[in-house]
Amino acid sequence: MWLAHLIDVINSEELEVPVRETGVLTSYLKLDAPGAYNISGYVLYGGKKTGKRSIQLEVGSPKRHFPLPAIGAAGTLIAIILTLIIFKINVVRLHNR
Repeated sequence: MWLAHLIDVINSEELEVPVRETGVLTSYLKLDAPGAYNISGYVLYGGKKTGKRSIQLEVGSPKRHFPLPAIGAAGTLIAIILTLIIFKINVVRLHNR
């Protein structure tokens, strides 16, 4: 069973569009919970109202991301440390000759 309730009202900035041209109204809505959403809207212009347009969205739960940046940083740090150790060993060998 589909239960619907209003979760937010979205407004956009006023947009001036010349006659016989089109414009794009941009609005943002943050959907925090997974679920099915129906977004409906209309435009008011010159005292008139357009027909209502709707779009359905399905929002899934956030995926768990593997910490690739942390692994890359750790790998880089390990590579730097190994390079410094090898450099230090080579310097000690040169001085012992």
